[in-house]
Amino acid sequence: MERVEEYLEAIYDIQKKDKKVARTNRIAEALGIKPGSVTEMLVKMSKEGYVDYQPYYGAILTQKGMELARKIKRSHRIFERFLVDFLGVDSPIAHKLACDMEHYIPKEVEDRLCELMSNPEYCEEGKRMDGLECCEVSVSFHPLWDLEVDERGVIVAIRQEDKLKNLGLDCGVEFSVIDKSGDTIIISFSGNELSLSKEVAGLILVKKSQDEFSE
Repeated sequence: MERVEEYLEAIYDIQKKDKKVARTNRIAEALGIKPGSVTEMLVKMSKEGYVDYQPYYGAILTQKGMELARKIKRSHRIFERFLVDFLGVDSPIAHKLACDMEHYIPKEVEDRLCELMSNPEYCEEGKRMDGLECCEVSVSFHPLWDLEVDERGVIVAIRQEDKLKNLGLDCGVEFSVIDKSGDTIIISFSGNELSLSKEVAGLILVKKSQDEFSE
């Protein structure tokens, strides 16, 4: 099934870019294989209902193929965003890793990552997530910057943690916002006050809390 998914993704990209039927040579070029191998696979995928294929003409995705291709693309972009934003992985490496993850990571894990990233609308390259719903779980996490004065929360994740390790913040830390103006937000936690820029606060994901807690 992994190979079929690779073909679906390649055909999807070609159709989006060229605005026409994906010809055998273009698919072979995208996948780095011989045209003869592509023809054999397209015949198989046609029988399975993923593509409409005409010899010497090319292939287009059926509704069944399009739906699966879009899900694969979204999975890829979610994993790529996670690797880049949270783990600080370089984009080229993140892209290659996401190519593997999209085929093997369970849907339940993908949904949790999507929730963790607050259902991202754009992928790491700035492209839209193709209009698919990311997950069915309710989105309850927000960038710290989104909180207003007197709101409280708990830190659930820190993007590019290595860049923020000297701030004294960590997952599970409870805090309250005591001031916010211009491009600066000030939080109070564990008896300390910390001033964060809008850019830095955007790297910290939190869960809002309505409960009282001692600082």
